[in-house]
Amino acid sequence: MPYLYGLVFLSHQLGSFSGVWLGGYLYETTGNYDGIWLSGAALGLLAALLHWPIKEQSYEASLSAASASH
Repeated sequence: MPYLYGLVFLSHQLGSFSGVWLGGYLYETTGNYDGIWLSGAALGLLAALLHWPIKEQSYEASLSAASASH
């Protein structure tokens, strides 16, 4: 589990850095923030669609379901 947390936080920091850098770069080249706003909205929508089918249940519920199947 600690490895997973480290991986998540590392990827978050890399995404934060690249997003800020790309936003500044696009502003300097185009003169507005439209491209970065649209890409942020598209990535947010993509993330929502990827997470939509996840069926979340508590640890106790999954533990009781696993013991009932044995």
